[in-house]
Amino acid sequence: MQVDYVLLRVCAYRSLLLTIPCGSHAILLSQIILDNNQEKICRCLLAIADRKNHPILLNCSHGKDRTGLIAALVLRALGCSDEEIATDYHISEAHGTTPAARAIFRKHSPLLTLEKWTKAPFSVMMQTLKYIDDKYQGIHSYLTHIGFDASCQAQLREAFKPQRISTTSRQVVWADV
Repeated sequence: MQVDYVLLRVCAYRSLLLTIPCGSHAILLSQIILDNNQEKICRCLLAIADRKNHPILLNCSHGKDRTGLIAALVLRALGCSDEEIATDYHISEAHGTTPAARAIFRKHSPLLTLEKWTKAPFSVMMQTLKYIDDKYQGIHSYLTHIGFDASCQAQLREAFKPQRISTTSRQVVWADV
């Protein structure tokens, strides 16, 4: 089996290596990542949940598979609707179909079909979220299953709460993180 090794960068210089078999379709790819990279996903989520790592920058070569899945897990754990998450995921398609992005993709992933792999369909994320519900009985059970327990999930929610910031004039300003 041929394998692509792809870096998922989390916070400055931290990197996680995910192993992904070539030739999988987008929904299968999400399932492979969810099922076979659980320790790495958990480490990534722990880094995201730790406020001292903020601000967070998630990226990968395209921004839809590994990055999109991590973003979806975070958003769902924070209570966003499936439709909001799938819409956010679908935005990546605009980047993936540009000539520049296609050239980079062609260079780094010559064995994959551009027409399939540069898309980020709304339906793929909806199917991925359904897969989590069907196989793991929801996001909280999936996260607990991978080692991101209830206290970690609470830390994640706390990390993304608006923070109270005092200015020198003692005015209170609410800032979304």
